[in-house]
Amino acid sequence: MTLRDLLVRLHGKCEYPVLHGSPEQTWRELVKGSYPDPAMGEALAAVVEWCQLDDLASPVHRADAINALGPLRLRHMGDRGGSGDGLRVVQALVAAVDAAFDDEALDMQGGLQS
Repeated sequence: MTLRDLLVRLHGKCEYPVLHGSPEQTWRELVKGSYPDPAMGEALAAVVEWCQLDDLASPVHRADAINALGPLRLRHMGDRGGSGDGLRVVQALVAAVDAAFDDEALDMQGGLQS
């Protein structure tokens, strides 16, 4: 799935807003470091950095996206500068990433059966 597709799917699956306007606007905010929600911005930026995403057309894989959030999740769980709000956002994003990739797999299966 592309980053664009993932952002759109995450926005529909996550209990916290992911998109701010369009995927293009969201990307610009992430690149500039001006994403409005600090916890979500940090989490999305971790995915972009870990997965080495260059643009919205870059492919993203489930395991890479989940692995990108691991260090951030651990930081928020521990006493090394984490926060309860940050942990809730990361946990919600992990669940949304799984749901987004599950939906993509179901969409592909449906497309193969048609």
